[in-house]
Amino acid sequence: MNYFAQNISLLLKKNQLNQEAFGDIIGKKRSVIGSYIRGESQPNIDILIIIAGHFEITLDILIRKDLSKINLSDMTPVAPTEEENILIDMRDKINYIYKSISKNDAKIALEDLRKLIDKKPEK
Repeated sequence: MNYFAQNISLLLKKNQLNQEAFGDIIGKKRSVIGSYIRGESQPNIDILIIIAGHFEITLDILIRKDLSKINLSDMTPVAPTEEENILIDMRDKINYIYKSISKNDAKIALEDLRKLIDKKPEK
């Protein structure tokens, strides 16, 4: 069973975070966070990794365990992997750029980034 919607709601309450503040942390709008909590949508794997890293839990626990039945204070925090740290760093840089330049310039920069990511290496 997928407990993500229930767990994200619980984690926000336990950490006294509102949807807008958490959205700022993971680079999503408040409305997107609300859709996660209502179970209307789920984040992609990159955002799931960021969320799990923020709360210092594994993806397995975030998605597959009912956190209302687990004492989170008894759990050992999980250190983010190198890949997770890279994703977090990229997210932070993109958020900074997005807030520092015009929306149009940010859209252009993100389009260029997507093209670079999607570009297949030449053989």
